[in-house]
Amino acid sequence: MSKLLNRPRKSPKQERSADLVSAIYEASVRIFESKVKLDFSTRKVAEIAGISIGSLYQYFPNKEALIGVLIEREGNKHTMDAQKIFEDMKGKSLEEITLAITKKLFKQVKDKKYFLRGI
Repeated sequence: MSKLLNRPRKSPKQERSADLVSAIYEASVRIFESKVKLDFSTRKVAEIAGISIGSLYQYFPNKEALIGVLIEREGNKHTMDAQKIFEDMKGKSLEEITLAITKKLFKQVKDKKYFLRGI
């Protein structure tokens, strides 16, 4: 049961709702990117996003659900990048493709140190 609590409550259906959820994501990333040590909390995310805590809770029951979605989004980006490299390198050896994907993944992780630091 507790695993269900760490999932988003709902997905945005309208453009205005999608904008609100995007603001939540952007505020979350700003906290992780911050050079000043900020505590990651739903209250801090809402404050930085310029929304009420109630609006945030309409979509995310807690910070773990929000972090889970952020991790999922990053993972999806990595997967899409790997698929593109694979498609672009058709005809190359598996070793060459694997090396290219690995280099891209490590570069992305290195460039996004904030994500590893804040969680």
